[in-house]
Amino acid sequence: MRKGFVFGLLLFFASSLMAESNRAFLSWSDFLKGEFHSVDRMAMERRSTSKTVMRGGGDYRFYSEDSKSLTKWIKERPLFIEWNDTLYLNCRRLKYDGGTFGKWYAPALLIDNIIYFSASPVGSAYKGMGGLVGATVAKDQRVYYSLNPSNGEMKILGEPDILKLIDTCPDLKEAYEKDVNRTDIEVIGEYLYKIKNCNSD
Repeated sequence: MRKGFVFGLLLFFASSLMAESNRAFLSWSDFLKGEFHSVDRMAMERRSTSKTVMRGGGDYRFYSEDSKSLTKWIKERPLFIEWNDTLYLNCRRLKYDGGTFGKWYAPALLIDNIIYFSASPVGSAYKGMGGLVGATVAKDQRVYYSLNPSNGEMKILGEPDILKLIDTCPDLKEAYEKDVNRTDIEVIGEYLYKIKNCNSD
């Protein structure tokens, strides 16, 4: 298992962190135009194991320790929150295969205007799936989803999808194909970041 990965996807203990100013984007068009609301003194809580098992979806909650109304706004209005240079997607309105993601946020990144985010499985993915994450997926595990914000199309990211994304980065593709840990969720996230950086060069 690789350590130090920015998402910390396998950490399920509760924590509260404070930051002085962060960005909240209310819509996809706002994000593309760089229009945001600054949110001061916002805290972040990482979901505990018990809450993860009770419901699938995102792992993070943002709130204000000073204002209940601001906490409600944070829960309901933003599409994205940028926290310490990491982007988080609001899962509140998301649905996949008959399941909902709940009212939490999930770490996300953009590649060619497609949103990739990690969350615990919902819908039929909770009951089990083959391929990238093994034969059975439990709610305390994570999968990657791709979301096209222009049409709402969403799917679970599979190895063929990653190979297609990585096709424009030959050296990275070769490393990925040789990586014996390439099906690990942390490693998938690492390669997504590398693909994003490769495409931006």
